[in-house]
Amino acid sequence: MEAAARAWATSPLRPRVAPAVSAGWERLVAAWAVDTNLPLFVRRASSNRGQVIQHATGRKLVPTDNSPAHWALGLALAGRVYTLSDVRDALSNDAIPVALALKTFEQERATYHCTRTEISLNKLGWKVGHLHDVGLGRGDLPTMPVEKLFEHFSRFLSPSNMFVVPLSWAGLAELPEMLASLRASGTVAA
Repeated sequence: MEAAARAWATSPLRPRVAPAVSAGWERLVAAWAVDTNLPLFVRRASSNRGQVIQHATGRKLVPTDNSPAHWALGLALAGRVYTLSDVRDALSNDAIPVALALKTFEQERATYHCTRTEISLNKLGWKVGHLHDVGLGRGDLPTMPVEKLFEHFSRFLSPSNMFVVPLSWAGLAELPEMLASLRASGTVAA
């Protein structure tokens, strides 16, 4: 397993985000995190994807599945970096995916309904993984420490914390050997 993980980590066939694009996304995600007029996407799907939840600080949170990560990484792999203005436009046009699919009752309660992404990494044959865990653990979103939510948001949407493996290898994306090999490869961006 370790040999296969090392081979993928160093393979010239593994899609990677250009360093300048990765740096642009890092700046965007950092600016988005502190812009209180923009909601924070949080990966916690519990039948409320796309809804706006008010945090105790007043910050708006939007629970999602892994779709926003796919959106960000797909754009980054294509060499595109969004600005805060682009994010605002995409949010007002409901063009940032919050789920692969919404259940009927979720659609009725959601503010954001987008389930399509401009570049579908799954359709291109890729599984998206995160180098560093993006799990929020237990706890009520409205009362969770806001610093924890900022940290989560940054790890969740930063392409430098993401990588792809072929869909046929999907289970390998979560293995410690794969994560260790990718971290050790010296590749900052996916």
